[in-house]
Amino acid sequence: MPPARRKSPRQLAPQTIEEATEMLGKYMQLLGYAEQAKADADVSIQAVQTARDGLIAPVEQQIKEYFKQLRAWWAVAKDQMTDGKRKSVELSGCLIGERTGMPSLKLPPGMKVDEFVKAIEDAFDQTEDLLRTKVSLDKQAIIKTMRGDADNPVNQKLRGMGASVKQSDEFFIDRAGKKDADPELVDVEDGEEAA
Repeated sequence: MPPARRKSPRQLAPQTIEEATEMLGKYMQLLGYAEQAKADADVSIQAVQTARDGLIAPVEQQIKEYFKQLRAWWAVAKDQMTDGKRKSVELSGCLIGERTGMPSLKLPPGMKVDEFVKAIEDAFDQTEDLLRTKVSLDKQAIIKTMRGDADNPVNQKLRGMGASVKQSDEFFIDRAGKKDADPELVDVEDGEEAA
């Protein structure tokens, strides 16, 4: 036997403009309360983080000093401590020693990454094993194309592939008054960085 269907609670909605106006007032009052509570919490969190940072800063400075001093000591004492057979030892509840770090690529002196990429492209016929290219959809360009000229062959091909632009209306409640303008989308030329 299938489980009994549960009905969702009855949705009460204002029936008159007066009721809607009263409910909007309560809505904005609660919204203001929630925003103020978040702002107060952010101020309190910031105060706690500032106090924490003030307490921790001298401790972290002392930790760095001890680290430097122990690193200097280890450079001299490691052979005696490990008999030249190990890279680390356990001492006073700590593991102290040396370990191999993560490998990193060192570029030729004075060469920037983009210059090195170009040098690789010039030096090798096949670069797939050395360079990677990330391909992703430029959704805004596709939407712009599909909203453009219906006779555009690219637009027609995209639609023939089953793509479409979806946009629906959604209910909102905002504060009345001055609204910030939507940001303007600006195309960035290759090689330029957005500010």
